[in-house]
Amino acid sequence: YQRRVHGKQWYQRRVHGKQWYQRRVHGETSIDNADFRNAVLKKLLELYRKAEQPDYENICRCHFRLNDAEAVAGILWTLIRDDQLMAFQVAFDLAEYENPAFLNGIHSNLPNKPAPPELKPADANTSATPADGETAPATEAEPETAEPAPYADVSDEIWGRVDKLKSILSGELPTQRYLDYLFREN
Repeated sequence: YQRRVHGKQWYQRRVHGKQWYQRRVHGETSIDNADFRNAVLKKLLELYRKAEQPDYENICRCHFRLNDAEAVAGILWTLIRDDQLMAFQVAFDLAEYENPAFLNGIHSNLPNKPAPPELKPADANTSATPADGETAPATEAEPETAEPAPYADVSDEIWGRVDKLKSILSGELPTQRYLDYLFREN
C-alpha cells in the first residue's frame, strides 16, 4: 500500500538517483574534451554552492577534477572550524583518490599554527641615560603598532583539528587505522 501511494515519489527519487549517478560517474570520467568538462564542472560548482545546504563532498570532488587544491584547502579550513566531522569526511574521501601531488597541494595551502611571539631581550644601550649635555645614541625606531600574526586568534583546539586533518591528508592516520584493524582481526 505504502509503495503504491508513494510510488510516484519513490520512482522519481530512484530515477533522480540514477541520473545523478550517471552525471557524477560518467560526467567526470567520460567527457573527452577537457575545456567542455571543466565548463561542466564549474557549472556544477555553481549549482552546489547555491543549494540550501552546500554539498561539500561534491564541491571538493569538482575542485579535485579541476586540480584546484587551493580552493579545497579553503573549504577545509572553513569546515574544520564549523563542521569538523564533514571536514574529516571530505579529507578521507580526498585521501582515497590517492593523488599525492593534489593532497600535498592541499596540505601546503592549509594554514600553519603561528609561532609564539619571541621576547626580545632589552638592549643595554636603551637602559643607560645620557650624561648632561650628551644626546642619547640613535636606535632604530620600532614600529609602534605591530601587526598581529595571521591566525593568532585561532584556538589551540582548532589547530589540533588542523593537525589531525593534515595527518589524514598525508595518509598517516588512514594507514595507522588500517594497521590497527588488521592487528585486531588477526
